[in-house]
Amino acid sequence: MNNSSTIEFEIFSTLRRIIKTIDIYSAKLKMEHKINSSQLSCLLILGDSSPISLSQLSKKVSLSPSMITGVIDQLERKELVTRARNFADRRVILIELTEKGKETLKSAPLSLQKKLINALSVIKKEEKIEINKSLLKLLSMMVSEVLIDSSIFGAEDKMVDVESSIIQSEEDVKSLKE
Repeated sequence: MNNSSTIEFEIFSTLRRIIKTIDIYSAKLKMEHKINSSQLSCLLILGDSSPISLSQLSKKVSLSPSMITGVIDQLERKELVTRARNFADRRVILIELTEKGKETLKSAPLSLQKKLINALSVIKKEEKIEINKSLLKLLSMMVSEVLIDSSIFGAEDKMVDVESSIIQSEEDVKSLKE
């Protein structure tokens, strides 16, 4: 294995470890608090901005509308949130914490997002900017190379914007091969 393929393998391995860390955190959260990380994220947003529309909540937690509907269904079954029609616009569904939801939120741990933000606060701004650029580039490459159909991310929300330069370079390579 040459040095180039070793670093690619290391990048992939690091991504796998990040995914596994998120999965472990979510499993621990579910075991200890009977909610998953998506549910916790929604509860935390609702704690700050309740009531809120489904579409606003979807954007704030970066989940597609179909995903957020499922999460709210789960929270509603646990009696942590309620849905109500907006009086001004009956088409809009507002989500609000119940008393049980407010109590759950009081004992809820920090979200993984908040923990990561706290951990990143000790890194210099320039280094954070470089990390972010690299992650965005990697995401763009993954979407263009692996998932080209970004609808899996909820394309209706345009939550994943593929860098046009990456798509263009992929198209250039294809045209050279033809």
